[in-house]
Amino acid sequence: MKNPFLCLAPLIVCFTVTAAAQPQGGPIAGSLDNIDTSGSPDGIVSLPGTVHPTITNVFDRYTKITADNGNPIHFLIHANVSNAKVAHARRILEQHMTDVPGSTYGSDKRALRESMGNLRATMMFFPTIDSLENGGPQVDQFLDDYEAPLQDLLGDEIILPGSVRYVGPNPERDASYEELVHLMHGYGLIPTMPALQSQIENAASHAVSAGLYSPPPGLPAADIPFEYLAFTMETWYGMWAHEPNNGEYVFSSRLEMEAGDPNIVSILEGFFPPFHSHRAEVVATFSGTFHAREASNLEYSFKSRYLNHVELLGTGNTALRGNREDGTLVGNSGNNRMQGAGGPGPPGRSSRF
Repeated sequence: MKNPFLCLAPLIVCFTVTAAAQPQGGPIAGSLDNIDTSGSPDGIVSLPGTVHPTITNVFDRYTKITADNGNPIHFLIHANVSNAKVAHARRILEQHMTDVPGSTYGSDKRALRESMGNLRATMMFFPTIDSLENGGPQVDQFLDDYEAPLQDLLGDEIILPGSVRYVGPNPERDASYEELVHLMHGYGLIPTMPALQSQIENAASHAVSAGLYSPPPGLPAADIPFEYLAFTMETWYGMWAHEPNNGEYVFSSRLEMEAGDPNIVSILEGFFPPFHSHRAEVVATFSGTFHAREASNLEYSFKSRYLNHVELLGTGNTALRGNREDGTLVGNSGNNRMQGAGGPGPPGRSSRF
């Protein structure tokens, strides 16, 4: 059968969303439901032999997020995507789905999480766009026959903190935040928060008509709110501050958004945490000082300033500089220097700032 949830096209995101989040699945998606990941240090395991061959013909590993009602949100992993990238992506989706105490819309996201679990919402990880679009008949069969919602994320779009592509002179955007918010938006937020979705649609319509947001060419009108929410969320977290002339959104910083697009700012502030709540692991190959506070001479810090929980991997004698928010800095096995910015906490290998 043709997967009714899926529409894949270059630069176009397509969603088919059910009005109510009823349990989904069939023999293919259902073969994933009882995989035990608890024995793996990073929560990622090889697909067992009980999984349907339509899946194992394409993917070799698996992880999940378990919703409050016990139903899984699946992650299917191609052989050429690293565990580190998938674990990073999983932490970001957990952030999108986690309650934000005291917020207008995000203080209780339980129904959102359970909707995604009921629908068996699934992230699929391919290394490149070519491996997805030209992966052969086994990939085509999976995309056609899988009975639950799918969202793709490419390994070469996942930019790990501290990597050359993250901290280099032309820092690249980590697409994980966008693609994972698409999954959450389509299969968690829309089925359970219709009033919020209406506000997102109205904010997107206003931004387009006012010339604040220019959707990608060819994007269907129904998909504009998805792309608008994702792009403005990225901007709000500093991911476009290094590229103000991006051609899609006229603002490139939170300060500019507050002044020029207050409709979406009230939505973002009401749903997402003001600073990242997920742990950011700085790759073992990084050397020098990683900045989680803004430094005008380091373009990557325009986005890393919103990281509150940072851990150094590896054995290098590297350093961390934190921001003024309450968070954690965790060192590796090397000789590390931790520098907070006025927050509480004792100095040491793991400290609060």
